[in-house]
Amino acid sequence: MPFYGVLVNGENFLMSVGDGGLKRMGFYATRYVRAESVELAETAAIDEVRSIEHLRDAIQNPRQDPPRLHIEEMHEISAMPDSGVPEPGITFYVEDEEAEPDERPDGGLGRAGTSPQKP
Repeated sequence: MPFYGVLVNGENFLMSVGDGGLKRMGFYATRYVRAESVELAETAAIDEVRSIEHLRDAIQNPRQDPPRLHIEEMHEISAMPDSGVPEPGITFYVEDEEAEPDERPDGGLGRAGTSPQKP
């Protein structure tokens, strides 16, 4: 059965931040899974991220504005990482809250300046 390295992107996670306020956060989390197919690997990686208790407990989203998880990248790998390696972490980023997605200069993709600048 193949092994996969999967990069999961979480978006629209309304969370409490250090100053006590709420911010829309996104994150990246790498998960390593063993699955019979690409589709099952995607499901397993998403399920692993959903099962992170401290992440579930931190979500403050109302029902009508749920957070989203999707696969950013996935690669078949030759073997699982060494079992002595600690559980992979999560890298958070602050999402742009100042404009609705279709009003952002990047078209809501979460990154500005996608075209190269000429000197």
